[in-house]
Amino acid sequence: MLMRTFLVVCCLSSLFLVDSASAQLGNTGTKSALPTKKLLSRYALERGWWSHAVIDQRGDEVKYMTIDDALVFVQSKQGNITALDIQTGKQVWYYKYGRFNEYSSKIVADKDSVYFISGVHLIALDRFTGNEKWMLRLPGAITSEILIDDTQIYFGDITGMFYAIDLERTNEFAKRGELPRSSFDTVNWRYRSADAVKFSPVRVEEEVIFVSEDGTMYGLARSDKKQFMHFEGDSPVVAPLSTKGQNLFLSVADPSFRLDKRIFCLNERTGQTIWQRVLTQPVLQRMIVIKDNLFVVPARQGLMMLDTESGQKFWQNREAVRFIALTNSFVIAEDDLDYILILDRNNGKTLGRLPLRSFPIRYQNEYTDRIYLASKDGFIVSLNEEGSDFPTFFRNLEEQPIEPEMAVPGQSEQEEGGSRLEPEMQEEKTDDAGDSDLLSPDKPVPPEKPPADKDDNDGGFFNLFNR
Repeated sequence: MLMRTFLVVCCLSSLFLVDSASAQLGNTGTKSALPTKKLLSRYALERGWWSHAVIDQRGDEVKYMTIDDALVFVQSKQGNITALDIQTGKQVWYYKYGRFNEYSSKIVADKDSVYFISGVHLIALDRFTGNEKWMLRLPGAITSEILIDDTQIYFGDITGMFYAIDLERTNEFAKRGELPRSSFDTVNWRYRSADAVKFSPVRVEEEVIFVSEDGTMYGLARSDKKQFMHFEGDSPVVAPLSTKGQNLFLSVADPSFRLDKRIFCLNERTGQTIWQRVLTQPVLQRMIVIKDNLFVVPARQGLMMLDTESGQKFWQNREAVRFIALTNSFVIAEDDLDYILILDRNNGKTLGRLPLRSFPIRYQNEYTDRIYLASKDGFIVSLNEEGSDFPTFFRNLEEQPIEPEMAVPGQSEQEEGGSRLEPEMQEEKTDDAGDSDLLSPDKPVPPEKPPADKDDNDGGFFNLFNR
């Protein structure tokens, strides 16, 4: 009896030791996957913080990562949402929704709430606590991401219907406990397009613009859906839209991807083509606008940096296949092997590679100079350039924090939006024809602006304006 008891105790102890060792190995493997200080310091980068989002143990993984000015939102395939403090990585709140592999949209946020679609429901959460404010049943299957402004939420469905939901009315219904089970009572207006709504709608001043599945682009007044713009050409729009002020950036290509492959900059108010560029391959990714720089990825042609005002190409890196972030000195991108590329901001040359394939979710940051990476099992890492203690805001400059440093007498003032590293003068030109060296890391200046093509101002589009 004593021997049997002894054997049982030994077996239980061995099992405990094996489990503990496995856990330690698992933790060690996870920690070793995080980018080390030694690795990052080779390229003047450093780790700001790292954290972990809530992920179910079985069959779950990170699906989306989005940010606003205060929070990082991590959404998983099984409906877990984790909100992290954007400065420290500390968890602020957690919310669970939906069913496994149910359709969900990326989170969008305003000053008080966050919104997303799960299945056939539009859900609003308190931005600071994660408490559910209301859940609204939608009229159909949603096919686009959602857009929000001060008064309405916009999205499109599979039937081609585009909706504007009244936020104030929906919040009032929710406060009184009278929120209808159907969303029809909260709809300000609807608009029927020719096909299913594709991509995410964009806002340009008082208008909302979206693209249907057949490549037609519509511009409607946000207040009353009055049609201001209708672009329909031989070659449909094939990538999500980008904006800067009144300018709209779009990519078109013929269905075979053989004949017509162009990118455009249009003035949304007048319909004038500011510039267009003919390419050898179509641009199927959304073009990223950061100040006066436009980052474009033609298929199998690498990453190009253009001037937003003229379309002039400054450089092209044929290894990069996706833009990630822009810092004071570098352009951060990724290659087709999922390595992170460190590119020289001035000439686009590859300076190094970070072997961070275990962090395949990379947020395309067009708002600040921070780099946000996520692993499928929920580890989130924030990277930044060495010495950049405070983020540089590219769009919301009024949110730029004031660094607690005294001004040095005689030192020239720096531009708003953060400190800059002055580039060294380049002596050699890049290999690609038409590329030029950059004289400033913020707005590159080409040798001369390309002449406008006045004879081909419409670029094959049919323009309809009802102003």
